[in-house]
Amino acid sequence: MDTSIVAASLHDIAIEFEVLISANWVAVAYVVAECSCAGVFARMSDIIGRRSAFVAAHLLFLASSLGCGFSHNLTQLVIFRALQGLGGSGLFALTTVFIPEVCPDHLIEYACGLGGIVVVLACITGPLVGGILTQYASWRWIFWINGPLCATAMAFCLAFWPRRRDIIHVPRRPWKSFDFVGSTLLVAGTVLVVFSLQNVGVATGRVWDKAVFIAPLVVGMACWAALFVWAYMTDSRPCGHKVMSAFPLSLFRNRFYASGSLTTLLMGFPLFLLAFAIPLRAQVVSGKSSLDAATVLLPMLGALAMGCIMATACNIKRNYLFETMLVGTLLSVMGCALLTTVSSPKHDNRLLGFITLVGLGLGLSISSSTGLAAIEIAPQDYASAQGILAQARLLGGSLGISVSSIYWHNQISRLVHGPVPPQVAALLSQEGHVLVSSQLRLVVEQASSRAFRDSMVMSAVVSGAAVLTALIGFHCEHQDTRQKRKDLVRAHISPLTHSP
Repeated sequence: MDTSIVAASLHDIAIEFEVLISANWVAVAYVVAECSCAGVFARMSDIIGRRSAFVAAHLLFLASSLGCGFSHNLTQLVIFRALQGLGGSGLFALTTVFIPEVCPDHLIEYACGLGGIVVVLACITGPLVGGILTQYASWRWIFWINGPLCATAMAFCLAFWPRRRDIIHVPRRPWKSFDFVGSTLLVAGTVLVVFSLQNVGVATGRVWDKAVFIAPLVVGMACWAALFVWAYMTDSRPCGHKVMSAFPLSLFRNRFYASGSLTTLLMGFPLFLLAFAIPLRAQVVSGKSSLDAATVLLPMLGALAMGCIMATACNIKRNYLFETMLVGTLLSVMGCALLTTVSSPKHDNRLLGFITLVGLGLGLSISSSTGLAAIEIAPQDYASAQGILAQARLLGGSLGISVSSIYWHNQISRLVHGPVPPQVAALLSQEGHVLVSSQLRLVVEQASSRAFRDSMVMSAVVSGAAVLTALIGFHCEHQDTRQKRKDLVRAHISPLTHSP
């Protein structure tokens, strides 16, 4: 939820710190830190244990949340948000790891469906909760509220952690097996690429041909290339000296998991972009308050939950994950394409229907990809497999937010050259409506509408690519999901039982 909770509060943060477009760093810092470290946290849990890693993530998240609330400027807030994202990556990734480990075989489909519902509900209710706190208290409370919530969750975690005999046993690994090189390349590649794109979104001039854009992008892509080479080398080493690769390429030999991972990456783009762009459009174009802007997401929230429930129901007995994931991506393409027709405030009712369609598609695809990992990957690879899925969704989301920032910046820069004048700042903050001319208001609304339309065009294109990646997992056989899960667990337990 903390990934998107600032969506309805960015206006207030921007005005208090006297920044406008740069306020998007508050959102991007969290998402980049979360997506770059999710897999690393999952791998660390194989070494220090699930509970120890989970508690460490809780403590980091709690401390950094309080730091965000007490920040005095944008720089401090962005730094603490990055640390908060680091803790959030552990909470998110580890939850997806140990749910299949503690869940009985006959309930695994329900657990995966519930996990998908929680993910999408948290993403969409974030702006709603943020809007309520910002409207009736202060934007700082969206961070302070994590104090009691996190402390309560950690207490429940310690009190009700399952006993060893109640979960699948995954042997701990030594620190020497941790992939320090791969983890560094993974974090650097993710951060630098997103940082480069976000620089375009907050720059005051053209930067496409400047070092501030080119240098981090090139270095980031080089890190990704080096990561693939390193991952291949670690997978090729003898078993006795094998490092736990931060990005195990062996997982992608499973065609169905590869399809689910790529689809998750691409579908994260419209999910996070809409969670941030819709409240922003509602405030600037439709003139809604922070709370009213957040409530615009409610139809999408309900559709997301319904999509997860439908995907779970379809796959309880037989594996129809390919079909549900494909339908989800197609619905997302249709919804995003229809959203490109939304322009003025008089189209707000139409917007509600279109985001409902997108939400249904996102729910179907997210729940299906989560289920794929549960029935296709052996228990010893849960941590890395679920960590990659979590990382892929968040990476796609961070790219979506960055692209939205670029479109927003392009439209505002056409309207304003250089620093934002007080009249435009007052209009964007909704505090100077009496002093701002109707002509200027109309120009700003049109610029914001064009930025939203461009974002939806890109979301439709990315969703279309997700349709193609979903087709990679095509199959005609619909196996018994529970039996396949049992076979994976037996194959994992058998060598452990016969080992000396």
